[in-house]
Amino acid sequence: MLTFYTTLGRRMNITDIPTTWDAYETFYDTYEAQRFAYTPAAAQLMAATEGLLGASSRALTLLSGGIIRTMLDPPLRHATGVTPPPRWAKALLTAALGGRAAWLRHGARPRTRGWLDEGITGKTYPDGYDLATLGPSGPQQPG
Repeated sequence: MLTFYTTLGRRMNITDIPTTWDAYETFYDTYEAQRFAYTPAAAQLMAATEGLLGASSRALTLLSGGIIRTMLDPPLRHATGVTPPPRWAKALLTAALGGRAAWLRHGARPRTRGWLDEGITGKTYPDGYDLATLGPSGPQQPG
């Protein structure tokens, strides 16, 4: 993970990226504490994300909010304006992911190809999209 993010940072012309895990962890935590703040744009993005998960399956529509909130840590929940997840959502997600991991480890046949070998297909933008029209409108400042 450190290699990925330091490489990404260099490609983005970010300087002074720590080269050890401990230094990177401190750098990241400090950066997050100084810069994570709620904005209406973040809340709008979270609402859109919940909508995407709900749109992927009727069964997930009712669960999407709790599941997404379970995957966010407290600073990110604060920055996106979402409330802490209900206990049932955390228990459900933990059980589901643990069950899937156990199945893949002990019950499933070995994979013969990667799940991204054929690319990513989705129904969100079946006719494509214009990048300028995506995301929240107008400039957003941390509040």
